[in-house]
Amino acid sequence: MKVSQQAFNVPKVYLTVISHRRIVLKKFSKNYGLWLGASTSDMLSRSICTIVLPFVIVEISGSIATAGVVNSIGIFAYLIVMPFGGVLVDRIDRRLGMYTRAISGAILWLVFGLLLTFNLLKFWQILVIIVAVKVLDGLFGMADNAALRSIIPDDKEFTKAIAINQGRNAVIEITGGPIGGFLYTLTRALPYYFSAALLSTMVILTRLISTNLKISKTAEMKFNASISPISDSNCSKRRLMAMRRVFTDIHEAFTFVWGEPILRICFIVTMVLNTSFAFTNNTALYHLISQGYTAFQISILESASSVFMIIASIFAGKFLQRFRSGKLLLMTFIGIFIIAFLATFSHTYQTLLIWLPFYGLAFPFTISIMQGYLFSTTPVHLQGRVNSLAGVIELAITAFVPAIASTLVAAHFSTFSFALGSIAAAIAVIGLLSNRGLRNLGRPSEWHTTVTNPPELNSTDGTTLSDKSYDTSGELTDNQN
Repeated sequence: MKVSQQAFNVPKVYLTVISHRRIVLKKFSKNYGLWLGASTSDMLSRSICTIVLPFVIVEISGSIATAGVVNSIGIFAYLIVMPFGGVLVDRIDRRLGMYTRAISGAILWLVFGLLLTFNLLKFWQILVIIVAVKVLDGLFGMADNAALRSIIPDDKEFTKAIAINQGRNAVIEITGGPIGGFLYTLTRALPYYFSAALLSTMVILTRLISTNLKISKTAEMKFNASISPISDSNCSKRRLMAMRRVFTDIHEAFTFVWGEPILRICFIVTMVLNTSFAFTNNTALYHLISQGYTAFQISILESASSVFMIIASIFAGKFLQRFRSGKLLLMTFIGIFIIAFLATFSHTYQTLLIWLPFYGLAFPFTISIMQGYLFSTTPVHLQGRVNSLAGVIELAITAFVPAIASTLVAAHFSTFSFALGSIAAAIAVIGLLSNRGLRNLGRPSEWHTTVTNPPELNSTDGTTLSDKSYDTSGELTDNQN
């Protein structure tokens, strides 16, 4: 049961709920609303497909374990291309990236639905389409998040937007799962036709965004300056240099992250926490499928979690401004451990309907802090690469979880699989407590003071970024004079 992303027809109405004194994001409301609608179409499409895919795989293959293995293969495909996707997103118009993601997804899900309609769908076709969807998502899926920073450059407003996005995500979880489950009961192919239509809507809304989503020439020169011009006649050398640039860019993002102690530990504990979340939710999913529960029934469980999430997201912005982020993280981490522990010893449909919704209270705070800190402390020209690297690090272990959890459930070891989730949550709590920087992390206005190691990168004047100061807008100021 995955955290997802709804457009509000009148975004200002919802934003007023978040801020009683003024309408937040007022000057960004139009383009932010269009962006919200575009990314919401994408997120709703994913939510609908996610809830029904395991049922299709089990029906075609006859095995719960196979459904988990296919899910893991999809995650691995995503992780393999994700770092290259970050580099790609940092080099192309983010609008083009959003177009590509939407159009390719619409075509693939349309084909999937047609094959299912005419009973032509084979297991290998499922695998091919899922891998293709994941690869394209890995290459272009970060484009919308990278575009958001261009739409909302203000740090304070951006943090609020992150919190609002989590509320939007919760609304999608409330509606997406039941919609997918209901459509699946009407006809198996209908969810995929609906997903294709949503992604087509994403194309239209993306076109209407008036903000320039191209990376600035200044930022582009930063990572192009160190590369010598190559003659058009030497194609092989050009290809070699292009590949080298890709790995150089990935290395640069890794160097930046590793040089920031708080970012480094954020990635590590988030990876462990995601593992806990993945074990608990994947085990619950496959356990309930094995018990004969329908897609609609399982979607109700997801929706219940999301009701709590939207409640928490309404207050997340205010809590982030009033309380230190480190203390909020500690409380949410402990809460996630308690939930996973309770699910280990009681995981009937009825008790999971009690335990799992409380995840919804914890994750808006966790995600708002983690994502907000990442984007607020990373220069704009590195955000695509750092965001993709973050995803790779955070999901490195969770890629194995669906296969492990489904196999354990198929072997009647559901309790042990739930226990692995509680152990991972306990490790995340210990990791947070062991790092003073993260434990004492302040409010969003204080986050910039924690950045200690700017990335090394040649500029056009022969200096490096470490010789200059920079901010998240990508603008440089000389420190040498």
